[in-house]
Amino acid sequence: MYRRKWRVYSKESTENGELVVVEPGLEIPNLPIYSMEQVSKHNNAENGIWIVYKAGVYDVSQFVKIHPGGDNILLGAGNSIEPFWEVYSQHKTQQVFELLESFRIGNLLPEVDIEDYELEIDGLTLKEPIQLTLDQIKTLFPKHSVTSVVQCAGNRRDQLNTIKEVKGISWGVGAIGNAQWTGAKLVDILQYCGVDMNDPSIKHVQFEGLDLDATSTPYGASVPSDMALNPMNEFICAYEMNGEPIPADHGFPIRLIAPGVVGARNVKWLGRIVLSDEESHSHWQRNDYKSFPSNMDSATGDEFARAHSIQQLPIQSAICSPKDGQPIAVQWKHDPQSGTTKPFIELAGYAWSGGGRAVIRVDLTTDNGRTWHMATLEQEPNKPVHHTYSWTLWKIDIPLSVGQLHQGNTLEFACRAFDSSYNAQPKQPDEIWNFRGLLNNSWHRIKVQIA
Repeated sequence: MYRRKWRVYSKESTENGELVVVEPGLEIPNLPIYSMEQVSKHNNAENGIWIVYKAGVYDVSQFVKIHPGGDNILLGAGNSIEPFWEVYSQHKTQQVFELLESFRIGNLLPEVDIEDYELEIDGLTLKEPIQLTLDQIKTLFPKHSVTSVVQCAGNRRDQLNTIKEVKGISWGVGAIGNAQWTGAKLVDILQYCGVDMNDPSIKHVQFEGLDLDATSTPYGASVPSDMALNPMNEFICAYEMNGEPIPADHGFPIRLIAPGVVGARNVKWLGRIVLSDEESHSHWQRNDYKSFPSNMDSATGDEFARAHSIQQLPIQSAICSPKDGQPIAVQWKHDPQSGTTKPFIELAGYAWSGGGRAVIRVDLTTDNGRTWHMATLEQEPNKPVHHTYSWTLWKIDIPLSVGQLHQGNTLEFACRAFDSSYNAQPKQPDEIWNFRGLLNNSWHRIKVQIA
């Protein structure tokens, strides 16, 4: 069907509810992804020294500087060290592997042979699997574009870490993106293949990527069929991103775009679609991306099995400018009502809600919620309020009082948003703390210092 240049592994597994390392060099979900071309540019002290081991990318610049004999690693600078470690096998010890993982910065990008690529459709109501080439997907079906957010469930995990340590990368407000995706509608592809879209036995649509985990199982996810098979929800098999061929690190040649659904289900490097009566058996579907009460520090396999898989994400907003801790100068503008000039600080950010729910309001406060100021919203035009998948950008000029103007004074700003179902963000992160650090949508707060 297709050829994989190498295997991508998963770093984490669940053992008695604890996340443990099973093998060095395995893929770590949500880390940055680098191509070999990018790695190859970091082959000297000036540009930094990066190396590759299996699916891992490592920045060993500091190690080379301080470790006796560390410059020998320059033999593999900008490339894989596996050939050298086959010769110098004394490096293959647990101590060395643990040291190597301490320099981890990302995952290596899978390479897909486009000449061999096929998307396979299989499962209920089909007599046999059907394969479609990329060219067929581009030519057999009408092009459809949707502007959609892809947000990691761990976005803003760093705030939960300040309460108590959680398991996962300490993302700030940037584990989210918004783009125009173009491809073939999922429902068009399935109908072409002869899927009975009204068959009640189809409960879930499973999606598999071309990347493999430690058990040689493809990365997998699934979405309930009533969401995936609803043409109004605009699920697409995307081959373009912002009008260009979809980049490799965003899922070339085909990525599932599931608008309004958590990023973990927007499967990259899509290789297979399965119509099923059950959820995907992937680790990431059944044993991760689930939330638990704040009194739990771990979960058993049975507890994971009973917990609901994250699909549509809750209302979210964040302040992007100014940055937390940034010194900022007060601005002044004319107030036509009083005829005087008044001080203000300009803030800007994003807001978004899952499930297609539009953002209807963003509020900012300087006094922990006693008073609020409504921001100006910039939104995609002509979208139904319950089928809006792009984010809302907002901005506001927050008026300041004379008492807030002293140089060196620290001000705290907080934002909250409401969606078209009037869902709102909780005030405090400790209300929604969970050991995996997921779904933090509490008020976003920053502190700035008057310059």
